[in-house]
Amino acid sequence: MPGRRLGLLWPFIRRSSALSESHLSMPQKAAVYDRLASEGVRVARDHPMPRASRGEVLVNVHCAGVNPVDAKLVFGDKLPAWCGWLPSRAVQGKAVGFDFAGTVAAAAGGFEAGEEVFGMLPPFGGSFAQVVSCPATQLARKPRGLSMREAGCLPLGGITCLQAFDQHGLKGPGQNLLVIGGSGGVGHVALQVGRRLGCSGVVAVCSRRNLDLCVRKLGASAAVAYDTGETRTQAAAATERATASTGRAAAGLVAGDDLVVEALAALCEEDG
Repeated sequence: MPGRRLGLLWPFIRRSSALSESHLSMPQKAAVYDRLASEGVRVARDHPMPRASRGEVLVNVHCAGVNPVDAKLVFGDKLPAWCGWLPSRAVQGKAVGFDFAGTVAAAAGGFEAGEEVFGMLPPFGGSFAQVVSCPATQLARKPRGLSMREAGCLPLGGITCLQAFDQHGLKGPGQNLLVIGGSGGVGHVALQVGRRLGCSGVVAVCSRRNLDLCVRKLGASAAVAYDTGETRTQAAAATERATASTGRAAAGLVAGDDLVVEALAALCEEDG
C-alpha cells in the first residue's frame, strides 16, 4: 500500500533542540515528492529550513502522521486513466505531509518555546521534516494524555470526523451513528467521539478481523463485518439493536470504502 511505503521515511524524523540563527541558515532533511523515485517520494537532505512568517510558529517535529492523501497526491487513483500522470508532475519537488506533533522552537503566536504542540499544515507545508512553520491558528497544545505518536496522527482524521458530525447535525443523546470504515483513520475517531457524546447507538462497519477492535476498544455498540457474505442481514440486525431505544434510523457518517455501500443501503432502507 502507498501509505505504508511512505511510512518507511520515518527514520529521518528526529527530535531537535531549539533553533538558533545559525541553525536557520542550515538545510534540513525532509520528504519531498519525486516522480523519478521508486516510491514517488525521497528524502532531501538539503531542504531549506523554514522561517516563520507573521502568525506562524516554528516547531521541532517529533512525530508526523501518514495519511492516504499523501499517497493519492502521487498516484492520482481517483482521476481518469488518461490523466493519471498529472498528479505526480504537479507535486514534483513539493514537501510531503500534513499532521505532526512536536515542541515549539521559538516563542510566537501565544506559544512558549518548548511547549508540546500538535497541528496540521496547509497543503505542501511538509510535516515530514525536522522543523516546520505552522500557522498559529492550526496549532494546539498537546493534551497530556496523548503521546507524541498519537497526537502526530490525529489532526487530519480528527478534524474530518468533527466536520462530518457538524454537517450531519450529530450532537449525541437520542441519535444513532453509523460509521463505515470503523477501524479506519477517520472511522476509529468517529466511534470514540460518538460514544463520548452519548449517541444512543454506535454501529461500526469494518472487516471481520477488526470487529473486536471496534467493539472492545473503540466503543461501538455493534459492529458489522462487510467481508462475511452476510452484510445485509447482519447490518439490518445491528441497526435494529442499535435503534431499538429510540425507534429512529441510524444517522450515516461515510468514512470508509465503497465495498460497504450495500451495508449503508440496508441501514438507510427504513427512511428510504
